[in-house]
Amino acid sequence: GDFHAYYSGRKVAPILTIMIGGNHESSNYLQELYYGGWVAPNIWYMGAAGVINVCKNIGTGENFHKIATLRIAGLSGIYNSHHYSLGRFEMPPYNRGSLRSVYHIRHVDVQRLKALGSTESINHQKPDASTNVNRTIDIMVSHDWPRGIAHHGNTSQL
Repeated sequence: GDFHAYYSGRKVAPILTIMIGGNHESSNYLQELYYGGWVAPNIWYMGAAGVINVCKNIGTGENFHKIATLRIAGLSGIYNSHHYSLGRFEMPPYNRGSLRSVYHIRHVDVQRLKALGSTESINHQKPDASTNVNRTIDIMVSHDWPRGIAHHGNTSQL
């Protein structure tokens, strides 16, 4: 991989790039951004579990207005039943076990995303698309394929 070239600044992503972590990314760098952040110019890391709103705006000054918003959620890592219910305990320098467990999905991160995906708030207000308050997720990004996904769509062509 060439992640190091972007992280070091030798390469720059030509457009905004939104990423999640898996089992082939540099976990030691991504762990520093648990809640997400810029890993390099034009590359935003979603964190262990995060949501961003990407807005398309037109105009400037008094003529400025938002015309569309896309709400994207991301869950980094891969599933491992032995670590799913544990907290985050990995710290550099990694040993042989933590080098792998650092990129495993945790239940707490899944729960954080599930809470954001609710269609009603704790005050039982309906979602407001114009402000993104209590709005559902438009796109969900994960490293692992969702269970059973291969049984949807045009299965005869898979």
